Amino acid sequence: MKNIFGIIRFDRMRKKHIIYMILAVFLLFLTIVAFYNGLVIREYRLKTDKISAGSEVRAVLLADLHNTGYGQDQKDLIRKIKEQNPDIILLAGDMYHNTSYSKSERSRVLLSQLSSIAPTYFVMGNHERAIDDVSNIIADLNNFGITYLEDSFVQVNINGNDLIIAGSEMKGHDFVTKTAFEDLKNEEYNNNYKILLNHYPENIESYVDYPFDLVVSGHAHGGQVRIPFIANGLYSPGQGVLPKYAGGMYEFDDITLIVSRGLSKEHPALPRIFNPPEIVLIIIQPNT
Repeated sequence: MKNIFGIIRFDRMRKKHIIYMILAVFLLFLTIVAFYNGLVIREYRLKTDKISAGSEVRAVLLADLHNTGYGQDQKDLIRKIKEQNPDIILLAGDMYHNTSYSKSERSRVLLSQLSSIAPTYFVMGNHERAIDDVSNIIADLNNFGITYLEDSFVQVNINGNDLIIAGSEMKGHDFVTKTAFEDLKNEEYNNNYKILLNHYPENIESYVDYPFDLVVSGHAHGGQVRIPFIANGLYSPGQGVLPKYAGGMYEFDDITLIVSRGLSKEHPALPRIFNPPEIVLIIIQPNT
């Protein structure tokens, strides 16, 4: 009988050890996933009648680099951007960091290479506007062949499709409209697919009076901390706790909002948790 009881106790202890080992492995796996900060590709596919049959437009969206480095001369980031085979590159602000222009060398290294990959369009965020001399940034953009959109738009043709790419900055967190955006309501632009770059996603309600098809933003950093299946983000500047537009795709009646979770991983007050830095790929396709 003693042997039997001894075997039972041993069996129970072994089962406990196995359970503890499984829990330990699971917690280790969860920790690795939670704090993973390698680049991920986030893909969204949009359908529209404004893209001709048999074609598509591939747009890479980048935001909130904050002078973060990805390999020597940004080679890791550049390689992943090229792998997406973009037709256009959209920069939705805070690519520089506000400490000073002279300390944004890694930002300039990245930007200097983008227009050789695809036509590149830029709108400033709050960090660019906080830098000591914004004229240096504008000079960079001109030298790098990047189109700077300051409350303005350009008309382009991509793969036989007419697009409008517009950019607006924020002043005092109020959406600034210009006569140029009123012009987009004219009939001549009805068949153009219209994209707006704006750093701040929380003002999406202000865009619905304009005929944009797609708005791309950053700024929220994915809410910094995500709780899978519970909270898409913990905190975002401009939106506060549990931000509504932390990152991802949001559909409205006539407009799609896509918010990048950003590329920064060196400057936040909190570490990124369940929230890896991302390159966003947007593929715009015909309905047919």
